[in-house]
Amino acid sequence: MRFWTASPVSTLPFFIFSLPQLATADTSSNTPPQQPCTVISTQSGNFFDLRPLTRTSTSTSSSSSSNKGDAVHDWTARGHDYPANFTLNICAPVVSDVADVESVPTSQKSNISAFYITQEGQQYSIGGVSKSPYFRGRKLVLEYVGGSPCPAPDDADEEEEEEREKGKASKTKKKESGYRKSTIMSHLCDHDAIRPVISFVGEVNECGYFFEVRSSAACPTVGTQALGPVSVFGIIGLVAALVYLVGGCVYQRTVMHARGWRQIPNYAVWAGLVGGVWALIESIWNRCADRLHLPRSPYDRLAARRSSLENESENNRLIDSLDEDWGGDS
Repeated sequence: MRFWTASPVSTLPFFIFSLPQLATADTSSNTPPQQPCTVISTQSGNFFDLRPLTRTSTSTSSSSSSNKGDAVHDWTARGHDYPANFTLNICAPVVSDVADVESVPTSQKSNISAFYITQEGQQYSIGGVSKSPYFRGRKLVLEYVGGSPCPAPDDADEEEEEEREKGKASKTKKKESGYRKSTIMSHLCDHDAIRPVISFVGEVNECGYFFEVRSSAACPTVGTQALGPVSVFGIIGLVAALVYLVGGCVYQRTVMHARGWRQIPNYAVWAGLVGGVWALIESIWNRCADRLHLPRSPYDRLAARRSSLENESENNRLIDSLDEDWGGDS
């Protein structure tokens, strides 16, 4: 009874086609944890890094500054028809002073990432720091929440009108609604942007603020965290070598009817190359052995022993022949 066994040549194609799955499994188990302010798209697998947009006290000044010693500033956006301009930072608290911000606990003022100042000089937070961008469909979004309290939309206006009639409106604060101001930034890719361009899009009930951020940092890069360049080229080289080996073996076996080691493609070339390398190594070893008085290889010792034995036997035959000649003469 004969059992069928798969030869290495027949199993190599299956190994080649399984390489992508093996690479994916290995890299998925060894993928480092996601860094703050970065995200990987689940649809395209591209990697996005917004960390270059972060402004800190140790950041370099913007390229448009004329003096290298200028202080570091946050990013700003004009409100246009809205009666305030906005100050923001990306994935970090603002660098500006926010000590006088309205209705935010002192312990949370160091985490404010966006705010605006009214014409009366009042500061309002529109969101605390977040380092977790995410995708909503194909839109790269960064959201800040937990800002100053939102005003009540209807009741506050009526009460303000009554207080204004009584002459007390200048000292009256708007009634709170129970919600807090928040910010949503939509990041768009712009390869030509030297610095980010932040545009104020609009607000809803003085509670939700929307911005559009165009920058080169929002441009995708191909999954650098999944596979590095060295790994990609290594896999490509391995696949090419296996295709060459399998294709050559099949050709040599089926067309040239070769067997054994001669099934390897270009066997004569590889054999000559291996022989040349081995001869070079042996020559170097022999030179080092002669200079350092090291023992040579066993083959050399056997050859020397054989040569000495042959010389000894030749000398013995010569002596015997001379003895016979002398004995015959006597």
